[in-house]
Amino acid sequence: MAPSAHALLATPGSTPRSRAVAGAALLASLVLLLVHARYYGFLTDDAFISFRYAANLAEGHGLVFNIGERVEGYTNFLWVVILGALDVFGWEPHVSANPLSLLATLGLWASVAWYTARTLREGEHPLWIAVPCFGLAITRSVAVWSTGGLETRLFEFLVVSGCISLMLRLRNDVESRHPSYLLPAILFALATLTRPDGGLFAASSGGVAIVALGTRRRLAARHATAISIFVGIVAAHFLFRRGYYGEWLPNTYYAKVSGQDWFEFGELYALAFAAEYFVYAWLPALAAATWSHVRQGTWFIPAIVVAAVGVHAAYVISIGGDHFEYRPFDVYFPLLFLLIGDGLRFMVRGVVTGVATTAYAAFIAIALVAIPWQTHVEFPERHRAGFPGFGVVGMEEIPFEQFADASRNPFGFVPGITWLQPGYQRRLWELTANFVGLRQEEHAGFAQNAIAEGKRLAKAVADGQLRPDAYFAMPSVGAIPYFSGFRVLDRNGLTDRRVARSPAKRMMMAHAKSATRFDAKLRGVEFWTTGVSALFADDDHNLYAAIRKCRRTRRDCFVARIDEQTVLLVELLQGYATTAKRYPKLEFVSADDEAALADRVGLSG
Repeated sequence: MAPSAHALLATPGSTPRSRAVAGAALLASLVLLLVHARYYGFLTDDAFISFRYAANLAEGHGLVFNIGERVEGYTNFLWVVILGALDVFGWEPHVSANPLSLLATLGLWASVAWYTARTLREGEHPLWIAVPCFGLAITRSVAVWSTGGLETRLFEFLVVSGCISLMLRLRNDVESRHPSYLLPAILFALATLTRPDGGLFAASSGGVAIVALGTRRRLAARHATAISIFVGIVAAHFLFRRGYYGEWLPNTYYAKVSGQDWFEFGELYALAFAAEYFVYAWLPALAAATWSHVRQGTWFIPAIVVAAVGVHAAYVISIGGDHFEYRPFDVYFPLLFLLIGDGLRFMVRGVVTGVATTAYAAFIAIALVAIPWQTHVEFPERHRAGFPGFGVVGMEEIPFEQFADASRNPFGFVPGITWLQPGYQRRLWELTANFVGLRQEEHAGFAQNAIAEGKRLAKAVADGQLRPDAYFAMPSVGAIPYFSGFRVLDRNGLTDRRVARSPAKRMMMAHAKSATRFDAKLRGVEFWTTGVSALFADDDHNLYAAIRKCRRTRRDCFVARIDEQTVLLVELLQGYATTAKRYPKLEFVSADDEAALADRVGLSG
């Protein structure tokens, strides 16, 4: 339950005036956080995979992507179940996901404020409660993952609340208050059901707690009970997976990880994150917080943060980072901001040190926004896949040498920018060239295109041009299958067991596996997309590039007009005659026949 404003601000020694000032600051941080989140509001295409599972669950088809195929192509069980439950009451997943994420953001903000309020000492101004909250409010990554449609913010709320709950109970245990540990156990268990790596946070922070309690000989039956509750909830989910899907691990493990390590990309991913958010500037405050807690006998608080962040970061680095911009690292911000706030409080001693500490805090704040703001304002408005590193065609407007260049940064006066940012540029280029750490702007643009295509394909079904049981094979299995309703073979294997267990064919995040046309044909696939999309506008240069590729690779590609501005470009795996018979309202023309393309489809070249 969220604390009341009075309980939150009623710190030892506070006055009505100080509480009023702190209350105004807290409210300002919350408003800034929500405005910032709205500014970056978006849906990512990958979220629609979970949406399709949730929609099928709500409609009584079970937790499946394609009806009748039990494959666990998601890693966010609790999120899918919540979205499915809301869908039963009329709130479709693509409508309810972002409001739920914003609600979790409010919970995260409240948890951070609650921790600081409960740890303030006699005589400390309640205004300190707002310091880590402002850190959340100004950080791009926190704003970005306040929406997106993914389970990210729910996961973070559960993990951070679990850590905070554990920290505060350990403090009480040290003071012989004998608290119950059921709440952190349940929070960590729910986090693990939201994302499997929640177990890493539970194990690392729980390990610190056991050491802290063991050194004081305070381990008791109530601690064992809490551990049993956590293990029981997580084990129940494993048994459900085994019984329902016939697997101990989700299919996405085999599609994305499958025992491989990508340390090279993971290291670049972590270094780019540290550079973009100027993590180096945090070190004095983190060191001060650690020293302060050691002196107070609460060493386990920084130890929990260090263990949780360290173990999880090692895992993320080992698997090569993430397809998304720092999504797995985003949970570190609230935990580290708590320690930074503790460190700043410890550093304040007298007027001179107070002024210096204020200046240092301002430096941290400016450094947090310097590079993220520049990358946003310089990002191309038109969607470009994998920008800035993937491909160079059509990138003349913003060449790599200019995008995110330190000399163009309006915050170039920040100490360290000139030597830090060039290395960041190089890492960003290499990461995005391999579809690692793609920016929010890229995902937002891609999703908008995919949503439009999915809805247009659904209209083609309504118009009788395509059958509702059409079977596509494509590498984009988010919004297009969600809105069109087609059965889809995921060529990258996220939602397909057979492809997920095939050998990796390239080093590209979440795109290492690939289905074969031969296998797709045997499985009854009718349409094989030439790339991400099946539909193209007449004036889209990607259409003509795809046609030229079909000719160059001697693929049997066909074009059919959907409406006055849009054509369908696919390979017909079941052959022209069979497909033309099933879809009589579509006139398929070979991509090799330039004359027919011009006369019957209206395409030149």
